Amino acid sequence: MKKMLLSFAVVSALASSVSAQYYDQTAGITVSGVISAYMTDNDTLVQSADDFTVPAGPDWDVTSVTVHGFRNSPGANMTDMQVQIWTDAGGPNTPVYNALHVLPGAGVPSPNNDTTITITIPSTTLIPGTYWLSVYGFTEAASRWNWTTHGAVQIGATAMLQDADDYFGAGATSWTAVTTLGLTDPDFTFKINENDGNVGISDISNEVSIYPNPASDVLNVVVDAEESNVTIYNVAGNVVLNEANPSTQINIAHLSAGAYVVEVSTINGVSRVQIMKK
Repeated sequence: MKKMLLSFAVVSALASSVSAQYYDQTAGITVSGVISAYMTDNDTLVQSADDFTVPAGPDWDVTSVTVHGFRNSPGANMTDMQVQIWTDAGGPNTPVYNALHVLPGAGVPSPNNDTTITITIPSTTLIPGTYWLSVYGFTEAASRWNWTTHGAVQIGATAMLQDADDYFGAGATSWTAVTTLGLTDPDFTFKINENDGNVGISDISNEVSIYPNPASDVLNVVVDAEESNVTIYNVAGNVVLNEANPSTQINIAHLSAGAYVVEVSTINGVSRVQIMKK
């Protein structure tokens, strides 16, 4: 199972203009991936999913998702992808969004370059809680799409895979944690985005560097702006730290171990990144 599901790629960019992020799980991108594809030549679906949490507070109005992935081998361009957002019950449960999307332009080529794909969806409201994102491409089996993994410390629950027809013979006919299938990386690489067109907020992730992740006592926040504000939220949506124009090093020794969202705002926009505190 491991050999058939894992691949390697050189990172390159194909697409995307991104709005402000509600959630960003891309800082630990790897060069490996796990199949998430409907194989059109043999009518078989093997799909993957990963979780994210909408913290307590305002609802999220999601308008696009961004994923990284790559193709196994030469084949026709991938022009269609399915996007699903599920409620949580220890894994994907009930879809709250489920639709097929035609990718812009010529789609995603092959063979195996890692590609950034942003898919616009109709505004979908998510109330606070845990959800699962599943995105899969429509390809031939030989040139199937693989979802690039996130190799930093695990965030939330372990990503899952479902192979209903047992195509790979691993018995994962219902949602199964990928690490039980011999895979090392516990998460996938993705973003959950909001539409900033009406509120004047832009993504400034390319102007912000936050490290290390995971962090222990000190978090480095480097911002390419004269004035900035850093706010850190816990998973319940409560503000646990707020600093205007902070120095590069922020003391987080007092925070409990766990997941947090770091929000950096400047006159140019907002960047939000989830980190782990050790």
